[in-house]
Amino acid sequence: MPAEVSRINPRDPEPYYSKGIQERFSVNPIAALQKSPEFATIAFHPCLDEHLARSARRIINGGLENEVPAGWPMKLDGPMAWTGGDFPDESRFIYYLSSDDRDEVRKALMHFKAQRLDRDEVSKSNFPLPTLASRFTKTCEEVYNGLGAMILRGLDVEKYTPEDLLVVFLGVSSYIAEQRGVQDRLSTMLSEDALSFLQSRYVLTRT
Repeated sequence: MPAEVSRINPRDPEPYYSKGIQERFSVNPIAALQKSPEFATIAFHPCLDEHLARSARRIINGGLENEVPAGWPMKLDGPMAWTGGDFPDESRFIYYLSSDDRDEVRKALMHFKAQRLDRDEVSKSNFPLPTLASRFTKTCEEVYNGLGAMILRGLDVEKYTPEDLLVVFLGVSSYIAEQRGVQDRLSTMLSEDALSFLQSRYVLTRT
């Protein structure tokens, strides 16, 4: 694919539309670039004033398009299309670890540490969860073919050091997705901010 096609935003080396999206919906990235010559710069912490300014410019320029591109579906349905109002309670997307579950995770951590491996070597083979593995098979189905996210609660994160908590996160996650992605262009696997987030929440999402 030519560089001018794969790189929509000259300031962003990542493709604006993935190859799969381009092929599935016949997206023409060059046309998208010509229709949107300017790109908003949105910081990690949104700014209300900048948002209002962008909204005003959009209105002046005719507003947003109100028709989907040719070949795109007019409506999305199925288990992946939902709103918060579809769930009367949290039971559909939250799994609470039992005391036996927590003990199994703790033993898996001890087993991994006894092998003196680097934490980036964590996998299902060296972080054994014989009982939880079957539960995580159902979680995988929900993440990849259902809601797209599941939340695990009850891990007692305060009982782990940050380093051990990272191993637990990687070990449990290896049952959901064996291939790990990076968080930024520096190939960071798990930043300090993300580690702090883990100490308060444990979320598994489809990416």
